[in-house]
Amino acid sequence: MLLSKFIRFNSIHGRELHRCLTSKSKYDLFRRNNNNNEEEKKPTFLIFPEIPGETEETNEFLVLPTTGQIPFDGLNVEKCVLASGKLSLEFEHFIDEYSNTLKQEFEDGDVSNAKLNEFIGQMEKHLMPLQYNLNLLSAFKVIRPNEFDFRLFDHFFMQRLAKSRLRFQNRSIYCFMCEMKARAADYGKKEASSKCNHIHQEEVAKTNKLDEERKFQAQQKRQLVDRYIREAKLVGLSLKHQDQLNVYNLVNEKLNKEQQNFITAAMQANSVFQSNIISPQFLDCLPDHVITQLNHHDIDAVFNSFMRYCPDQTLRKDFWLAYNARAAPYLGSNLNNFLSIEKIRELRHQKAQLLGYENFAKMVLDLRGSGCHTMAGNVDNVLAFMNGLGSQSEAKFAKNLQEIKDFAMEFRPEGRRAQDAPSTFMPSNIMIEQLHLWDLKYFERLFLRERYQIDSGQVRAYFQLDRVVAGMFEFAERLFGIKIVEIKDDPNVWGRNVHHFKIFDDSGRSSGEYGSFYFDPFQPKSRIFMPIARSDSLNTKPVVFFLMDFAHRSGTVFDQLEKQKLQAAGKELLNFSQVVQLFGKFGFVLQHLLTQVDYSELGGLANIEVDTFNMVSHFMRLWPLNSYPVIAGCSSHFKTGEPISEEFFDRIRKSYYHFVSFPLKYELYLMALDLNLHTSHDHSTSLLRKTWSEWMMPFEAIEENGHTCSWLDLFKGDGQEGIYYSNKWSEVIAADLFDAFRERDLHNEPAIRQMGERFKDTFMAQTGAIETNELFRRFLGRDPTLNGYLAINGFVLSP
Repeated sequence: MLLSKFIRFNSIHGRELHRCLTSKSKYDLFRRNNNNNEEEKKPTFLIFPEIPGETEETNEFLVLPTTGQIPFDGLNVEKCVLASGKLSLEFEHFIDEYSNTLKQEFEDGDVSNAKLNEFIGQMEKHLMPLQYNLNLLSAFKVIRPNEFDFRLFDHFFMQRLAKSRLRFQNRSIYCFMCEMKARAADYGKKEASSKCNHIHQEEVAKTNKLDEERKFQAQQKRQLVDRYIREAKLVGLSLKHQDQLNVYNLVNEKLNKEQQNFITAAMQANSVFQSNIISPQFLDCLPDHVITQLNHHDIDAVFNSFMRYCPDQTLRKDFWLAYNARAAPYLGSNLNNFLSIEKIRELRHQKAQLLGYENFAKMVLDLRGSGCHTMAGNVDNVLAFMNGLGSQSEAKFAKNLQEIKDFAMEFRPEGRRAQDAPSTFMPSNIMIEQLHLWDLKYFERLFLRERYQIDSGQVRAYFQLDRVVAGMFEFAERLFGIKIVEIKDDPNVWGRNVHHFKIFDDSGRSSGEYGSFYFDPFQPKSRIFMPIARSDSLNTKPVVFFLMDFAHRSGTVFDQLEKQKLQAAGKELLNFSQVVQLFGKFGFVLQHLLTQVDYSELGGLANIEVDTFNMVSHFMRLWPLNSYPVIAGCSSHFKTGEPISEEFFDRIRKSYYHFVSFPLKYELYLMALDLNLHTSHDHSTSLLRKTWSEWMMPFEAIEENGHTCSWLDLFKGDGQEGIYYSNKWSEVIAADLFDAFRERDLHNEPAIRQMGERFKDTFMAQTGAIETNELFRRFLGRDPTLNGYLAINGFVLSP
């Protein structure tokens, strides 16, 4: 029966079913076309009703590897598709059967606390193999797009992913979790009452309390119960009447459709913008070395490069207006995403009110975090956070803005530069108007180049990829008390550039293995995948795919011949931003691998509060930015082998932080606009102008600024809506933690090692099982503040 359901699912849109018999495989599911159309080049998914039942003997991907060794040599799209298809249907069958059991036990009044342990074990057993295959499909769509990116991939994948989420959409499971939560609360009250009635036995109670391991297990169960309740609320199961649920589902259906309309229009506008990017009008004004590095498919990167390097103020203005008017009814466009924005906002508001919330922002702040809370907790705390950053950064912003104004005025016809070198002064450099937003990045670059005398080629010469990676690993080993061991010459990898590593405990308490990761620095996209999570019941250790996109952004600042010589010698050079990015991505890898949470649905980043999701990543980024010993350990000049000098690093660091007030001001504006859009009923265009006047002065609002019409992060529905502050919150928390290390003296290795191991045992090991607010208090003995972020970024002097 399961097999027949799989066949019916794949008969999509009434497509004709075919039998494919080839010399390679009797059951070839994919056909490739040879015409030139890019869409037609994708393999075609052909299904036939005679597919045999898959077994563990015929398809090794039905089995979850407990050793961490993934059989890449046998990996192909056909096996993954068949395995995920079968496993998803088996999972659906398990949910149906188990929910019926729960329903019967409820009717019999026989639901025991032991049932939760059974549920967790059975869920891990059925869920993890499915997630393993889905993660493999998702990862190899990036790694091997020619093979895995078949037609209707997204449809197939989302259908399988939806099956995995059936556990949150089952009313019997939701009622069971509510019962478990109520019993835990009653038990806590009885325990508190017992302590009040037996005060004289307090010392005896202390000696008999549960040990730390048992308490941690209890905390994990509470968090798992909370997660199921929270996820069930998001799909409407907390609604008591079926007619309410029907209305809620209808609102969700309309919302998803309108969000898709928004995406379609935004992508159409992006295509038009991309076609203009390659026009000579825009490219001719850029230096050759910038043009060679541009990835024309990355619109944001192209925009930033153009703003930094185009010397013509008029062209910068035109480009800025075109970028910020995508999918808006300006500049002759026939697209108008303002209509979709208003519909999306109204539907989100309806959704929140159906669940009992005043507005959408309050709903997501309550339901998107661990323990039914984000770390921020409520809108008032987010506003206080934003206002604090705004007021504390205002002085530096005013100083930075005056610096740029004075510098830019030198490019006026009557300015110093025109007077000093009239024969070499370029008319296109002339400031024909006052300083505007589209001028900031260009004059920032010129100012910093002159102030700090930093040549990007000289910086890159110190950062050979192999040395940077080795130095980063050595630093992580010293800081966290771990050992990173490469599995040399491992044939079971997906490519010649892939390196396989295992991480072991090196703290002196044990030498156990945490998990393993595969590092591939030359992928088209920088991504982190975790095909296998930690599970105590299944005895699995986490496995991570660590992909970086250095091949696409390694550009050239040397001449082409010099670059070819370096690559022939196996020396790939990184710029400083790529070094920082690498540390940040490695933070995600460590958070996945060093978890000590027993359940796959909680560990790593699975159950972390949304506003601390990037915290460890930001924490890791701060080390190469602020610690000379760390950056020295990652540097080695490709000719001399010498590490970068402390004086040169100090100039790089000062240059990096000099104008941080500018991007912060715009970030604060976006955060405020997000909250206003999801708490107010005013039209989005009015809110844009109002928020701009509150947060972006002295820059005047531009009538043709319709950036919200292409704001995919906020309106495509993938989780940033209502909580756009989250990344900055993570950054501030990370800076507060890093500043505590600075207070210990970054050169004091024993003290830093001791604190680093505590950081690992607190934030890495227990995140997802214990709220971050509580972990923070355990680590520093206080609540978070803005002080670390303000000090590191130069908004106030360090104490």
